[in-house]
Formats: sequence, structure tokens, C-alpha cells
Amino acid sequence: KKEMSFFESLGSILNNRVFLPLLLAFIIATIGRTFNSAIALYYYQYRLGLKESDVVINILLPFFLVLMISIPFWVWLSKKIGKKIPAFLGVFLLGLLTVIAYPLFPYGEIRPPLIVAFFGGILAGSILIMDSLLTDVVDYDEWKTKQKREGIYFGFWKMGVKFSQAIGIALTGFMLDFIGFDQNAVTQIPEVGFRLALIFGPLVGFFFIAGSLVFLFYPLTDKKHIAIQKVLLKSKQNGSN
Repeated sequence: KKEMSFFESLGSILNNRVFLPLLLAFIIATIGRTFNSAIALYYYQYRLGLKESDVVINILLPFFLVLMISIPFWVWLSKKIGKKIPAFLGVFLLGLLTVIAYPLFPYGEIRPPLIVAFFGGILAGSILIMDSLLTDVVDYDEWKTKQKREGIYFGFWKMGVKFSQAIGIALTGFMLDFIGFDQNAVTQIPEVGFRLALIFGPLVGFFFIAGSLVFLFYPLTDKKHIAIQKVLLKSKQNGSN
């Protein structure tokens, strides 16, 4: 019985019209983010001719600092206009910026990628909104089923993260081989730099854009969630009396 109960819960979670588009959107965006991180240093070294130390200090570090600083902005914006629009626009524009900017940077210049890293860091903070929406889904499920099943949802979410990271790493190895990149060689064939720009730009951007478009199917509005929270709170108050 317990086993059947688990599988019944599993089936209802996978059929949850609120959870599934959120999970798929987050998985797709995380594949892009993992792939981006895995080939970043190769792109900057072999496409732009920049030293690893310069990239870490002058591009990657500012990117992560701006990302962290941007989080309060996204929290404020979500409270102001709701979570769905900021999450969609942030991830979509991040994808668009990635597609357009990275193939166009001039060789040996550090300032253009630094400027893009600044704006990219701001936009990347919006991905965290998708993370925060999981608690809204848990509330929706409790309202719908009258059961508290947050453990199963958070477990699936973590599995989704691990799965997307594994796919991103596997994709990295496949694409590097596909473009003729030799990780054991000191120098690469001339075409590799341009090919790196294409997979670091348009391909990574594709995942962000695709994730944002899937996210548009997420149906739970902030207004609906607030109403659900009120029902749940009232139910708990009645239960404690």
C-alpha cells in the first residue's frame, strides 16, 4: 500500500499542470547555465586571447558580484509586479544578450565582455525567481490535495538540478569534440575560436530563451497564490481551534 501511495503521489506530481512547466523551464535554463560555465574559460582563451587570471578577476568575479547584488532588485520587482513577468523577461533577455553579444567581441579586448558581464549578471539573478516559485507550487498542491507533500517536490526539484547539470556537462564534452577542440593541445586550429563563439553565444542563449518560453506556460498567478495562502491559513487556524 505504501508503495502504491508513493507511485500515486508521483503520478499526481508529474501531472501537476503548475509544477511541470516550472520544472521543465528550470531544467532547460540550468542546462544552458552549466554548459556556459563549463566552456567559459575556453571561449575567453581561444576566441578572445585573454589570460585565465584576467578573465577570473576582470569578468567572472564582477559577473558573480553583480548577480548577488541584483537579487534584492529581483525580489523587490517580484513583490511589485508579480514573479512571472520578471522571471520570463530576465531569462529571455539573458538569452538574447548571449546570442547576440558573444560572437561579436573583438580579439584581445576585455572591456566589451566586462560590460556584457555586468548586464548579464543582473539578468541572471532572475533565474532565482524560478527557484522561489517552488514554494508557491507546494502551497497550490496542499490546497488542491489537502496533503503536505513539500518533501517530494523539493526532492524532484533537486533531482531536476542534478539531471540538468549532468546533461550540461555531457553536452560540453560532445560539443567540444564536435567543433574540433583538443583539450590536450596548447594551440587549436584557427576555426575553433569562431566555433567556440557560436556555441558559447547562440547555443547557450538558445537554452535560456527556450527555458523562458516554456515558463510562459506556468499558470499560477500571484493573485491566485495569495488567495490560496489565505485559504490554507484559515484552514490551519480552524484546525488549531
